[in-house]
Amino acid sequence: LVAEQLRHIVKEQEIRAEEGALRLVARMGEGSMRDAQSLLDQVLAFSGEEGLTVRAAEEVLGVPSSEVYRRIASAVAARDARTALGELAQVFEAGHDLKFFCANLLEFLRDCMVLQTAGEGEDLFDAGPEEMADRRAIAQKLSFAETHQAYSILQRAGVELRSSDFPRMTLELALLRMCQLEPLADLGRLMERLESLASPGPGRPAPPAAPPPRPAPPRAGEER
Repeated sequence: LVAEQLRHIVKEQEIRAEEGALRLVARMGEGSMRDAQSLLDQVLAFSGEEGLTVRAAEEVLGVPSSEVYRRIASAVAARDARTALGELAQVFEAGHDLKFFCANLLEFLRDCMVLQTAGEGEDLFDAGPEEMADRRAIAQKLSFAETHQAYSILQRAGVELRSSDFPRMTLELALLRMCQLEPLADLGRLMERLESLASPGPGRPAPPAAPPPRPAPPRAGEER
């Protein structure tokens, strides 16, 4: 609803605005129309002739680029800890809020899990076309079980951030654990594999029948 109101405002003022920029401003307003409109005014004050762009909104609001989340998630999928830590270092050195960064990365992973299980649907996501393309790419690289495991690791780190004196280190260790995920097979695929091994397929001989049970030895005093 907040994003819709922002669209109405820029349309009335005849200002060109990228959908992703309006979504970002609405998200930063945290559900408050007054805060979102105040942020919109700040961003528009620094917008150029090209109108309100995602990049301009990110710079004015001081938040990481949306591409950072794709690059880190891609590094996790590739088990590339060096790249993941390098991306986090850039976020930290730029002075971005690490709690905000963590929350957005969690949302990225959440969207990947929704894509992996529920599929597409505008009502299921708060992301623009380019952001959705990034999520689809990662959703194809990880299984649901792996994405859920990464989400759980990062979620615990987010809780620790609230009281940590070393927030960067907290997130670094979380990313290292995420990059050490063991490949996990989905339960459905595992069950199919077990069933295929249990039942004979075309050209596969059936397992030999179990030998009949041996007769019980006669009791003492019984006739043979």
